[in-house]
Amino acid sequence: MCILDEIGFTPEQYFELKDKRMTDEEIAYDELDIAPWKLGEWKRRHGVKNAKISHGKKFTREEWEEKRKEGLTEPAIAEFFEYKTFSIYLRYKRSLGIPPMTKKIERTPELLAEIKKYLDQGLLIKEITEKISVKMSSVMVGRIIREEGLHDGKSSDSKSIQENRESANKGA
Repeated sequence: MCILDEIGFTPEQYFELKDKRMTDEEIAYDELDIAPWKLGEWKRRHGVKNAKISHGKKFTREEWEEKRKEGLTEPAIAEFFEYKTFSIYLRYKRSLGIPPMTKKIERTPELLAEIKKYLDQGLLIKEITEKISVKMSSVMVGRIIREEGLHDGKSSDSKSIQENRESANKGA
């Protein structure tokens, strides 16, 4: 038995202090006038774990599948289960063995021609994303443009950029 048991300090009182955003050191020194290791000893004896910030509600694979059948998207499912960030949701989902829902976009000649047509019209990637026939993110459209070499050669031609730098350095 330690001094905290003698004064009747309870786990509920501990959590009330933690709710005020106090550290264990502050609780030990300022509130209880004991060494922090004594508080740690008391916590172990009483099975008190630090209350961690809830990042979201845990769910089962079946609950996840049910939400998918209801037509919810991944971000909507994360919001439903109150996850603070999408990455925390994805990490928890992966821990349950649920595979990622990435959709493989087939780079057909028709799709590449469509993207190239819009690039030639001078549209921005965001505008192309809104107009193309296949639903995908702007990041994916940009990746396809870069990997397939669909640039129009006007603004991102690295050879002309290098030549301009060299001529500028000569004149400087």
